[in-house]
Amino acid sequence: MRLLSPFVISLVLFVGAHAAPQVKIGKTTIIGRDIPTLQQEFFGGIPFAEPPLGKLRLRPPVLKTHLDVNSFGASNYGPGCLQPQAAFPISEDCLTINILRPSSLPQNAKLPVLFWVYGGGFQEGVSSIFNGSAIVAQSVARGTPLIYVNFNYRLGPLGFPQGQEAANQKALNLALKDEIAALEWVQQNIGAFGGDISKQAAFPISEDCLTINILRPSSLPQNAELPVLFWVYGGGFQEGVSSIFNGSAIVAQSVARGTPLIYVNFNYRLGPLGFPQGQEAANQKALNLALKDEIAALEWVQQNIGAFGGDISKVTVFGESAGAIMTAILFLNVPLEKLARGAVRFISDAITSLNFRPQRREIDWKNFVTGVASCATKAGSQHTFDCLRNANTSEILPGVLNAINQAPEAFAFDPTIDGPGGLYPDLPSRVFTQGKWSKIPFISGTNLDEATNQKALNLALKDEIAALEWVQQNIGVFGGDKSKVTVFGESAGAIMTAILFLNVPLEKLARGAVRFISDAITSLNFRPQRREIDWKNFVTGVASCATKAGSQHTFDCLRNANTSEILPGVLNAINQAPEAFAFDPTIDGPGGLYPDLPSRVFTQGKWSKIPFISGTNLDEGTAFTFPSIDSETQIRDTLIANFSPPAVSEFRLESTIDKILQLYPDIPALGSPFNTGNDTFGLSTQFKRAAAILGDTAFHSQRRFFQQTAARAGVKSWGYIFTQPQPALRPFLGVAHGSEVVYVYGAPQDQSPSSLKLSTMMIDYWVSFATGLNPNDGKGLERPIWEDYTVHDERIIQLNSDNTTMIPDTFRKEQMDFINSVPAVFMHRRATGET
Repeated sequence: MRLLSPFVISLVLFVGAHAAPQVKIGKTTIIGRDIPTLQQEFFGGIPFAEPPLGKLRLRPPVLKTHLDVNSFGASNYGPGCLQPQAAFPISEDCLTINILRPSSLPQNAKLPVLFWVYGGGFQEGVSSIFNGSAIVAQSVARGTPLIYVNFNYRLGPLGFPQGQEAANQKALNLALKDEIAALEWVQQNIGAFGGDISKQAAFPISEDCLTINILRPSSLPQNAELPVLFWVYGGGFQEGVSSIFNGSAIVAQSVARGTPLIYVNFNYRLGPLGFPQGQEAANQKALNLALKDEIAALEWVQQNIGAFGGDISKVTVFGESAGAIMTAILFLNVPLEKLARGAVRFISDAITSLNFRPQRREIDWKNFVTGVASCATKAGSQHTFDCLRNANTSEILPGVLNAINQAPEAFAFDPTIDGPGGLYPDLPSRVFTQGKWSKIPFISGTNLDEATNQKALNLALKDEIAALEWVQQNIGVFGGDKSKVTVFGESAGAIMTAILFLNVPLEKLARGAVRFISDAITSLNFRPQRREIDWKNFVTGVASCATKAGSQHTFDCLRNANTSEILPGVLNAINQAPEAFAFDPTIDGPGGLYPDLPSRVFTQGKWSKIPFISGTNLDEGTAFTFPSIDSETQIRDTLIANFSPPAVSEFRLESTIDKILQLYPDIPALGSPFNTGNDTFGLSTQFKRAAAILGDTAFHSQRRFFQQTAARAGVKSWGYIFTQPQPALRPFLGVAHGSEVVYVYGAPQDQSPSSLKLSTMMIDYWVSFATGLNPNDGKGLERPIWEDYTVHDERIIQLNSDNTTMIPDTFRKEQMDFINSVPAVFMHRRATGET
């Protein structure tokens, strides 16, 4: 299932020849590209982690603290991470970060940083298609300039290994670790780009893809200390790349409004390389590698963004879809407060995705290994990692494709619960209950119709962490302020960021977050074992490892496989996946990035308590509902399949579905797309009914729950529902999943004056949050006050060109109250005592 749309936000940057901007990080001169027409400067394709190849394949990202060259050409994006059917260059060597900033920024500018995490169902996506130019331009125009940052993280089985072996390998949630690494890079480096790490807001392909990109205003002094906007793209954890998210509009608007910022994005590993699944991945401690990529990118920002003029205390992480989920997961465990000061999550939160243990996806991992030719014999053996680490990159992509094609679920490789000490330590509900989450401000919203030995889980989450770490280390060189990093992401990117709320010290990497649609609690909370079949399918598709598929000994083989073998494995896993997404974040247990069910994490209070924006689109469920559905029996069968094997008794599951069908009657006027009366668009009335159920169970109810939880904890958040009509979409989709993202990037398909005005208004809200942790700074376009979400006043903003206004968060209250009262049934696992 491809979630990236061809219309998104292409990067139209490189026109004309002018003196190239330069930033010094250590002994290396980073040479970027001047964009005179926009008065912005771009630095892209910067590695924030060591290439995740060979022995480093299916392992957490290793933060790259220096480049070992006198000069580094950063005029273009790096390749996207390995994924099928990409329309851009891809590579396993893909963990790169990108920075877009206003021109002529002094290094000490200390601008806020908006850090973007793209979505794509954890299986596809790339940072390069998200052009932040409109955001940067508007930030300048309104007098609050910022820096836009995005990055690549590993996708599919490389970012989210599944199954028991992945849990054993401690290889869960690698993409989350990619995000953290990117944020850490921002913390270390964004100051050099003129960014402020305290104000940080998440295409060729290659395995060596962990690069970071920085876009900043031109001529920024190194001490500019601008806020940093850190973007995490989505793509279902299986596709995506930082290069397609051009932050020029964001940087331009930040300059125009007088609040300049630096835009950073990065690549994280995707599919099985970012999210290894199954028991072996858990054993190898290789879960959630893409989450670790994100952390590494954030750490890079913390270490380096100062050199770019960024302020490491002003990093805001934002992501969409999978990118938002990854960022939401970071709220659960990683001390996100150290990497970002805020977050914007487009649609997804850590509680949005299914909260899986890695064993659930054993079959996905087996399918991946099967598709890697040199490791196919090891598929299913629990001894695949060594083989995979020795495989050629050329072998990896066939494995990814094999896993995706055979995945029994929509997403075969995604974040997984990796247990105590992991990035996804437990169900979000438990993390929230314990109070062990990053309590930073955030914006969160939906579209109107959103329908354990090797520890190798969640590698893509680790890619995100790596990118954030890079931002922390380096964004100052680009004029960013590492204390002003805001992470924002959409769809899968939002889920990744939401997961980071659960465990990762997100507060250290970002000060806020914006999540487009997804929260950590939006997806089902899987253990890696659930996806054992997906991992088996992946390994089966890797020719040299196919014989190891299903053996619990696949990792060594996979690490030795050629990259050329990996993609067939990915394709095999995707094609055979029993669910829509074979690879996504998985619960990796205590100490992991996704430590436990979100409900438990929230109950314990062990989550990142940073401000955030979170929202949904009006019709979240339509894009995930089969148009052919035409009977109540089909709806019932779909719901049973979605929540099986059940976490409760079969009787309780079936009785709950009976109640759901009563609460959502077969009345077209009440269905999704909403506000369309009795029109069925030539489809059965059951389509609108099913879409309403899916949108509420997976998206709207979970956005509401997370904001209610944050309000009770005293964490500021702002919620939205995007209801702007989308004339370019097929009518039955309504205002579908991801519709609002292009508006924040200044590129709506509808170019009418009212639509463009809404786009400008939304950029102002986002830039205002990235620069001041409040969407209401009074600068830029005159716009309604967006009130924060409180215990005594639960209201969100309706984003619509005809009527942008605050509305009570009470729509379909009876239905969503019921959904949130039985979290174990829907695998949200939020209520105290639910297991």
